[in-house]
Amino acid sequence: MMIIDTNAFSNASFCKWLAKNGQNAIISSISYTELAYHYLKKRKDMDYLDSFLHNLGIKVVSFTHEHAKIAAKLATKKWDFRENIRDYMIASLAVKENCPLITYNLSDFSFLPENKLFAPEEFMKRK
Repeated sequence: MMIIDTNAFSNASFCKWLAKNGQNAIISSISYTELAYHYLKKRKDMDYLDSFLHNLGIKVVSFTHEHAKIAAKLATKKWDFRENIRDYMIASLAVKENCPLITYNLSDFSFLPENKLFAPEEFMKRK
C-alpha cells in the first residue's frame, strides 16, 4: 500500500503506472480536498475527479480523530503547525498505515523516515 500526495498526480506516467499495475493506493480526504479545488478551478466537476481516482484504483480515506493526534505529534518535531498543517495531516495517514508516502515535496515531509518517502519516479523503479 502507498499514500499519494496531491502533487504526484501531476505526473501522467505515474498515473498510467498506477492504473496499469493495480497498486493498492490511498489518498487522504485532505489530498482529495486539494485535488477537488484544482479540478474546480479548471472547471471540471467532482464526478470527473471521482471517476479519475476510481480508474486509478485509488481509495479516499477520511481524516479521523486518530489522524489528528498523529498530525499534532508530527508537528511538534519540525515546522510551524499553521503553515504546514495539511502536510502533517496527509503524513498522518502514512504513519498510521505504516506505508510510504509518494510526493514531489520531499523536503516538506522530511520528518518522515527515508524509507517511507519517495518521489513517484523513485517509487516506480522499486516496484
